[in-house]
Order: sequence, then structure tokens, then C-alpha cells
Amino acid sequence: MLGFIYELGICLTVDYRPGNIPPCVGIAKQIQKAHGLAKRAGKKIKAVRSDSAGHSKEVFNLGFKKKIDFYISVDQNSLVKEAVAAIPEEVWKNLKSQEGKQYAETLYPMPGLDPDRALRILVLRWENPDPTLFEQTPYCYHAITTSNNEIE
Repeated sequence: MLGFIYELGICLTVDYRPGNIPPCVGIAKQIQKAHGLAKRAGKKIKAVRSDSAGHSKEVFNLGFKKKIDFYISVDQNSLVKEAVAAIPEEVWKNLKSQEGKQYAETLYPMPGLDPDRALRILVLRWENPDPTLFEQTPYCYHAITTSNNEIE
């Protein structure tokens, strides 16, 4: 399910699809549709929120072009993992609301984006409670990309 909120905080459109359709299919098209509907109503879409299915260059470029803030879970591909691993240890800050968790931010130059754009990613990390043969990293991570530079 994908929903869009315009400035009054009301859901503008929802897209229900059959279960055999990958969740990433058509997200940019839905944003474009919702933008058109809001514009005809004299409104503007303020933000788009999505899980990692929305992590695509089409969605990000559309957000930048239409000046729509986005908050999208990051697909933890090898480039994202490299960007997170490059965050210096002294940059990590303790999360006041949850003991044992830390946060930091970095930029991620996603292939296919406008060359002068890099994605801001906010990263949350916590100690890996169960390192396995395949995941021996000392931390678990969750990352969100956003075009909003005002949040910390």
C-alpha cells in the first residue's frame, strides 16, 4: 500500500494491487498521479513516506523536481553499506530516547541521480545481539533517506 499526504494531513490516494505485483512497481507513477490530483485541487503534496520499495532514482528525482520531501527506508545495498562504514566513529551520537542506540548521518551518491545531488541518509545503529556466520558485524543498522535537511 502506498499513500500520499498533502499539506492538510489528509491521505490523497492509496494504491491497492494484487499480491503478485512487486511493491516497487509504479511508485513514481503514483506520486506523479497524486501530485496532479493535488494540483487540480489547489493543494501541494508536502511529503512522501515509503519503505525500501520506494528506494529508486525515479522516486528521488521526482521528489527533487516537484519539491516534495521524502522519507524512504534505504535499501542496504553495497554502496549504502560502504557509505555507512565510512562514517567516522566520533560522529555517532547516543539516541536519548533509546539506550544502546546511536545515530549519525552521511551522504550517499546514488547512481542515476542528478550529478549534483547526493542523498542524505540518517542511520540508526545498535549492537548486533546475535552475530552469525554470515553477519559478523558488531552492529545492526537501519537507514532512512530524506530530502528534508531540517530534521536531526
